[in-house]
Amino acid sequence: MERKWITLLTISGLIIVTSFTIYQATKLNYHNEVILDSDIVEFSYVSLNKTIDNVTVSWLFHNIAGRMLNLSITAEFYDRNGNILFSKTNELLKFPADYTEHLLLPANKISYNGKYASKVDYVILHVKEE
Repeated sequence: MERKWITLLTISGLIIVTSFTIYQATKLNYHNEVILDSDIVEFSYVSLNKTIDNVTVSWLFHNIAGRMLNLSITAEFYDRNGNILFSKTNELLKFPADYTEHLLLPANKISYNGKYASKVDYVILHVKEE
């Protein structure tokens, strides 16, 4: 479910229209160009940093499962046509119930610096319980 907001600002006869969309959490949580495929964690922070030869996705999670989790986190990097360019998996062990991560560590980042890094359009993070 999404909510659209439109803001109108009038300054000296000039009308400025700004619009943005707020997505409510569902199985796929959208944030910019990163999609979270999970029903056991949600984002507390996410970013996607792109340069010409490197793309890094960084995240912090909040455990919504109500129990201790051991996680497998797979990042899949896609181009504009939906072709997968790169995939890598990290593990997170002993993630406490209702815990929210607060510190960005190397385990909370996956980078792709291959020859097609400049073609990355979006990333899907698949988070599963081990």
